[in-house]
Amino acid sequence: MTAMEKTLYISDLDGTLLNNSGMISERTAALLNEAVREKNIFFTIATARTAATAVQLLSAININAPMILMNGVCIFDAAKGSYVKVNTIAKSDCEKAMDVLARHGLHGFWYSVADDRLSTYYERVQNDYARRFMDERVSGFRKVFTRLENIRDCLEKPLVYFSLMDKKERLESAAEELKSIEGIRIEFYRDTYIEGYWYLEICSAGASKANAVCFLREEYGFGRVIGFGDNYNDMPMFGACDLSCAMANAVPDVKKAADAVIGDNDADGVAEWISLNA
Repeated sequence: MTAMEKTLYISDLDGTLLNNSGMISERTAALLNEAVREKNIFFTIATARTAATAVQLLSAININAPMILMNGVCIFDAAKGSYVKVNTIAKSDCEKAMDVLARHGLHGFWYSVADDRLSTYYERVQNDYARRFMDERVSGFRKVFTRLENIRDCLEKPLVYFSLMDKKERLESAAEELKSIEGIRIEFYRDTYIEGYWYLEICSAGASKANAVCFLREEYGFGRVIGFGDNYNDMPMFGACDLSCAMANAVPDVKKAADAVIGDNDADGVAEWISLNA
């Protein structure tokens, strides 16, 4: 197989590969596994989620290429259980970001990766939805969240990511201010499941789904990449793909940015398209 024949299909999770219940349907699993087995395709995901949740959610699917996690912060080899690449935020930039968040009274979760282990730190829970976010991951995915008296106590850790969910109007001004910090990049996009709530996320300036796609293309010799997504944080990935597909349920700007619009996430849109076109 030549590089030009080696195609990677890469899908976002929430609102794209997952149905409206946040799960992989039996039909999606069957269609994708058949495509991997019978058509020898390469399939993986690019998501804001971490390894702990992504691996469990995708247990029924044969993922045969490294995963892009935390919106491009990490590339994770699920077969080996190890990180291929991790983008760390400089300590000075974390301090600047913490200053901005403190001024706006915002509290979220800071993530660190060291020795193939993900750790999560927080000072206080921002709202009931953040509490639910944490509780679901503790009970459903056995993730550990460590509470600190002062969030700055985690600055000696190799921090890679920050995530916070709240009303859009509560986050907008902080999002704008954070953009002035040169060493970081922010993602600001609506939550897939809760109307009116948005995510504000921080990572290093070099971390993005687009850069992660480029890394996979070069490191593993993919001659063609086809991407699937539904939300604002998928748009950078589209720019790095040879063909981009937005879901029928995608936000309007994502549909405009895509090369094609396919079926919706609750009707196995990604798996259906791959089954018919791979």
